Amino acid sequence: MQDKKKLKLIKQLGIQVRKRVKKLNREVLDYELCWNSNLAGGCLMSSYMLQYVLKKQGIKSKLIRGRCRDNYHWWLVIDNNIVDITATQFGVKERVYIIPSDHVQYKPGRRQSAGFGVWPKRMWPPLHVEFFEDIGTLA
Repeated sequence: MQDKKKLKLIKQLGIQVRKRVKKLNREVLDYELCWNSNLAGGCLMSSYMLQYVLKKQGIKSKLIRGRCRDNYHWWLVIDNNIVDITATQFGVKERVYIIPSDHVQYKPGRRQSAGFGVWPKRMWPPLHVEFFEDIGTLA
């Protein structure tokens, strides 16, 4: 990710998506078990929505399902870098955590299916994209 302008845009959009995921949870989903201020449990929704917003900006990414610090987790890979907007659940300070894609704590899984089936249907990310429609225009 050499382009500083692109990196800055990804960080801005990542912060906006984080805020919107919290708002979605609070106002629509009311999912009490997780998604507190560090977004624990919100990695699939957050990563999916960041990918959706980035695609509208012409930025390609890959949604990855795997393990991070021995926990099941979802993140994006962009230009050989991991972009994780829910790494705060693991104690990371940065809200938009960008590191090389071969980082030892991130291990992609063998199956990269959408994985929505583990969540109640009302929480499937594709059902909530309208909640994120305006984010690309706010950057």
